[in-house]
Amino acid sequence: MENLPTVTLLWVPAHATLEGNEEACALTNQTNLPVAFTDTPGNGGRLLKYWEILNYYREGRRSYPGPHQSLDRKQAVALRLLQTNSFPIPVLYHQMYPDLCDPKCKFC
Repeated sequence: MENLPTVTLLWVPAHATLEGNEEACALTNQTNLPVAFTDTPGNGGRLLKYWEILNYYREGRRSYPGPHQSLDRKQAVALRLLQTNSFPIPVLYHQMYPDLCDPKCKFC
């Protein structure tokens, strides 16, 4: 903690003539803004509402599209389990827990 540099924050009114202010302004204008604020539909490319920001990042994390609307809940859950390699397959369960699971499907 002893070797930390001293940092001073200075509030400067917009467009004030201060040494380094123009350079700092130019550097901030050159930076790349996050995609969320530059390449999004609606609102002129800006996400202004909480739910817009939430949906934007939620969709960005999504690996697979959502299930089709014609699928019922049971089918949609089965599809998601297959997509995420977590569908309950008796043979795989038997390999993990040989004493607990029978490798034969009870529906076959």
